[in-house]
Amino acid sequence: MTWIVDSSGTAAPTVGVELDLVADAATNGTQVLEVDLGAMVAGDTVRIRVLTRILAAGTMRQVASAHYAHVQTNPIKLAIPVPMDGDGRFTARLTQRAGTARTFPWKLLRR
Repeated sequence: MTWIVDSSGTAAPTVGVELDLVADAATNGTQVLEVDLGAMVAGDTVRIRVLTRILAAGTMRQVASAHYAHVQTNPIKLAIPVPMDGDGRFTARLTQRAGTARTFPWKLLRR
């Protein structure tokens, strides 16, 4: 089975403001978020959160959260795979918590 790019782009968050990378990805399959944190330098910190809801009318709940600081030895970050049945919702949020505002390429893959 082939991976399909559902969404992609570049994120340029305002420092301290949470930015939705993926507003909606409710297609059947497994969603995986990739983010390139290669632009980070000493003093930068970034948080990536993945949220989903079980039913269309349900509440968004956090599935995973990760924090990164300074220059990244391995700059490509992958969020945990999230299974979707077409009735839920997948949202990824990126926050640059400290440092100078950077731009981060990202994409959401579905399989």
